[in-house]
Amino acid sequence: MHHLEDILIFQNILESIEEPDDGGGNPGRLLTEVGRYFLDAPYAGQILEQEGPESLIINLRAFDCFTYVENCLTISLMIPSRKRSWNDFTALLTRIRYRNGLLEGYASRLHYFSDWLMNNARKEILQHMTQDLGGISYIKNIDYMTKNPHLYPPLSDPAIARQIEEVEHELTDQPVYYIPTAAFDQQECRIKDGDIIGITSATAGLDVLHAGLAIRQGNDDALHLLHASEQAGKVIISEETLGDYLRANEVRTGVMVGRIRKGTR
Repeated sequence: MHHLEDILIFQNILESIEEPDDGGGNPGRLLTEVGRYFLDAPYAGQILEQEGPESLIINLRAFDCFTYVENCLTISLMIPSRKRSWNDFTALLTRIRYRNGLLEGYASRLHYFSDWLMNNARKEILQHMTQDLGGISYIKNIDYMTKNPHLYPPLSDPAIARQIEEVEHELTDQPVYYIPTAAFDQQECRIKDGDIIGITSATAGLDVLHAGLAIRQGNDDALHLLHASEQAGKVIISEETLGDYLRANEVRTGVMVGRIRKGTR
């Protein structure tokens, strides 16, 4: 499901952003360039939560935080590639969005960020950098979706609810790594432009409450968040540093970090 305008936006990006001549040495820089292309695009919540059977929904005109990250990642991986058609885009987005790259109903979508990050690390699209960057492990009951079914209409189908519950049990049973807010300043210098940031959450049952791209800017090259902001109502680079953003709200407990693998196509 998409709009003709989405195809035009996609083609325009491919024409306007050139592959850097660094031999693919810094894929994160390309990701932030794609991210900047969408600055001021409107925020829209729950874009993928549509009625009817699960289908590949594409919207390059407005974003929630998660679809922003996914679309920017997909496009940035295509820029250095020879596979640059709209069909190539939909195939790669499907591969990134769904468990093991297969669209097999609502439960096959990677709804939880930690699951999305681990699954795309297994696909060798991303590296899960959190542990390498000094992250610590924790166990948390992940059950936000099944505990809040009114937010996810497909869960009214008992079979789909059971499938999501199985995913939640798997996520609960494995240790998850995060860099706590209190330790963030020590590790901040090791986060790179274009790293994918998941903001971990104190909310019961939820792993990550927000996602965006790390971007360094200003005279001090400080780390900021490039993201689709519900509060701002559009895609922005937050004025405060990422560290200050974390400290501004106790619900934001820290970060998970993903990084594009070099040579990913």
